[in-house]
Amino acid sequence: MLIHGQFLREDQLDSFKALGVIPSLFPMHTFYWGDWHLDHTVGPQAGMNISPTGWALKRGMLFSSHHDAPVAFPDSMRVLDATVTRRARGSGRIVGPEQRVDVITALKAMTIWPAYHHFEEKTKGSLERGKLADFAILSKDPTKVEPATIADIKVTETVKEGKTIFKLEPGARTAGAAPDITPLLVAFGGHRGALADACAHDAMFRMTAVMAGGPTGR
Repeated sequence: MLIHGQFLREDQLDSFKALGVIPSLFPMHTFYWGDWHLDHTVGPQAGMNISPTGWALKRGMLFSSHHDAPVAFPDSMRVLDATVTRRARGSGRIVGPEQRVDVITALKAMTIWPAYHHFEEKTKGSLERGKLADFAILSKDPTKVEPATIADIKVTETVKEGKTIFKLEPGARTAGAAPDITPLLVAFGGHRGALADACAHDAMFRMTAVMAGGPTGR
């Protein structure tokens, strides 16, 4: 298993396939930090191929995706959206068009393929007789909506081993109303703004507070 593989070269994917290495990639990085990498860190060539899911798919490789919390919020619909669209949150640019994959592939990268990663494919990852009844019920079918609206889909219920452990209550905060983490990115140097000189310690304080639902000031 390879975790992240953020700036993999294409020839490295060939080596991984030959060695039987399955990468766990982080395509949601294209949404939060795609613009930053393209404009300020690695440039367009490496930046466009961040977490190269398209190269893996082209080679018939299994791969999984992850959200890397607390670096980013654990939002499964945002992970799915980024794997399919790779649209940067600031400019709206598509960060690596050839690295986009279809919705079914992106869903497999969040379900059955990670189960295989963890040697749990016999009990998890898909709904089959003899497996645990672990699944989520969504407000819309991600294979039927416009790709640009995938991130707006809500998890309405989560079932673990046949028992409901989460149910979205009427009036609950939706994915579209998620906290604005731009101040965090500014503090880390990823965006220009009034907080550009804030230190990483303060940024981590803000992140912890926002994720806990509390105040972000001191």
